[in-house]
Amino acid sequence: TSSDNEVIFVGGFYRIHKTGTGFETESIILTTTPNDSVAPIHDRMPLIIVKEQVKEWITNLDFARNYLKFEMPELERAEVKK
Repeated sequence: TSSDNEVIFVGGFYRIHKTGTGFETESIILTTTPNDSVAPIHDRMPLIIVKEQVKEWITNLDFARNYLKFEMPELERAEVKK
């Protein structure tokens, strides 16, 4: 989760395409190199879009390309009980 327990926006793509029997939706979540809060548990992390930059991410291709190089925000983690 985010440290302030707010919604986390992640970068990705989706498409809706026609099939022989209707329509199908597909989506992916982009990942990037993990920061210090994620690296101990995984070698990738979601590309997190800061709330104030969502509009820029959606409307500005150059910004979106460069965002892949941004440092991701720190996350809080907790063990999930089985």
